[in-house]
Amino acid sequence: MNDGVRLVGINFDWHNPHSGSKMARAVRAKNIAEVKRLLKKGISPDIPDNRGYTTLHEASRSDDMVEILRVLISSGAYIEHKTVDGETPLFVACNLSSEKVVEFFLSCNCLVNNANIDSVTPLHMACSKRNYNIIKMLIKAGANLNAKDNEMLTPLFYAIQFENPPAIKILLEAGCDSETSDYFSRSPLQFSCMVGNLEIFDILIEHLGLSKKLVNQQTSDGWTLLMEAVQFKNYNIAEKLISYGADTSLVDSRGMLALHLAAHCNRTDCLELIIRHTPKDVIERYATAKENLTHTRSLPCLLIDKNMFDGLKLLFEYGVSDEVLSCPAKMGDNLVSPVSFLLLHGNNIDQHEKGKYLELFLSKEALKDPLYDDDNVSVTRSVDAAIRSHKIDHKNCNCEHLLTMLLNENVDPDVPLDFRVPQPFINAMDNCFLRGLCLLIAHSNLVDPEHLLIYFIDRLSSPNYEWNKKEQDLMNFLVWASTDFKYAYPHITEVVTSAPANLFPKILPLFEMVKTKALKVQSLKHLSRLTIRKQVCVATWNNTKEFRNSLKSLTLPRALIDFLLYHELLSYTY
Repeated sequence: MNDGVRLVGINFDWHNPHSGSKMARAVRAKNIAEVKRLLKKGISPDIPDNRGYTTLHEASRSDDMVEILRVLISSGAYIEHKTVDGETPLFVACNLSSEKVVEFFLSCNCLVNNANIDSVTPLHMACSKRNYNIIKMLIKAGANLNAKDNEMLTPLFYAIQFENPPAIKILLEAGCDSETSDYFSRSPLQFSCMVGNLEIFDILIEHLGLSKKLVNQQTSDGWTLLMEAVQFKNYNIAEKLISYGADTSLVDSRGMLALHLAAHCNRTDCLELIIRHTPKDVIERYATAKENLTHTRSLPCLLIDKNMFDGLKLLFEYGVSDEVLSCPAKMGDNLVSPVSFLLLHGNNIDQHEKGKYLELFLSKEALKDPLYDDDNVSVTRSVDAAIRSHKIDHKNCNCEHLLTMLLNENVDPDVPLDFRVPQPFINAMDNCFLRGLCLLIAHSNLVDPEHLLIYFIDRLSSPNYEWNKKEQDLMNFLVWASTDFKYAYPHITEVVTSAPANLFPKILPLFEMVKTKALKVQSLKHLSRLTIRKQVCVATWNNTKEFRNSLKSLTLPRALIDFLLYHELLSYTY
């Protein structure tokens, strides 16, 4: 019958039992006499509500409405009418496991493969439920065993997804395609590794026949059964695959091993299982820095990202090389070592928990601040990462402690060098990380407070400088720490004199700080430090990394050596 004739009206209040159509209310009330009376008056059984439900859809919801269905069908109700989601009455009955209703519709020769708007058939729905008689009836009536929905899933995939072993057996016995693939080119067996039901996995293995080829099958993008099991934390299936001879050296299209997925699955037992069965030479080949490096290649970074400290210890204990342990993540055009990744991107790790991770990395010299053989990308250095991890609004953070751990291990604070001032110092000034600046100066071979003061004044004169309301705190520190103002005072005088009217009120207080200190007579002690540091700087000009060591080797009392190294800055408070 033409649907255009039947769609004579729409009831928009289906959800309200007091405002639905009289026919719909009669069906819901299971009042067969009222249904017959309304039909006799000429009321169409095919008027849909705003869902597209007709009286047949309403009556399909329960097995005790079969007699009403007989009346409606005998009165010409359209058995293939679809809702707005494309669901026929048979589809609704299968979805609700109304076995007698399904049997009745099939006896009326309804279309058994009529799918909804997502290409889901009644058999798909039946396989997601637990009424096996319905599945058998649909198959007997000619249901397409291999029909695919919009995601290329067959009824077998539905039975696997909803962990329905009896339905799987029925489908396999009926001859469904057990080697088909979904949108992601996964086979039903691979899909079962994702779902994680061991009984289903065993059913499929038995049906397909165990073989190395089967166990090591890969999707079009290289994913193996083992990768699928590990990705979804299904340890029992992963363990069984290993016992069946799963090849842990297989990689996907990105060059990732099952081990990479294990490092990111947040289950240490899965990681331990896979790492014990992955040859070290394979790990060296696929988990070290290469030209085609991706952000997922670094095992330590994957473990950090999931806060798997026990997994990281396991990786260290397994005895992989420093190249594996120092493998960076590629973030855009930047290489980020595991230490830098921990400090900048370890968002799942509490600030105070990062210390134990850092301590582990600092136990190996090669991991403290590694460099990489790739001239096309920059490298985020460890100290700079520690500085950048501090934000201007941080309160009671652990940033100072983490920075101290690095500097106490002699990690270089003077790299990368940006023009006159190393980048960590610039970032510390930008974030007004004053405690960080104190530590950097005390461990630097290149920088004195005067250098930073001049640089800061230069920044203030730039039209692109972004004010952050912390300038007075920063200037107060730099003025307090500095001794020589012969360049800074004239420079800031020029800056304040030429400042535009809108910036003058901001710059003037900074100028006054410099002026007040510059016009004072500096102490002989501080002037002596300035002179000695300059002389040692000249003496170590060809090897600046020896500057601090040369200061330490002077035949002076320990207290004076500490003073020359600016250790008094470490007690600075603001």
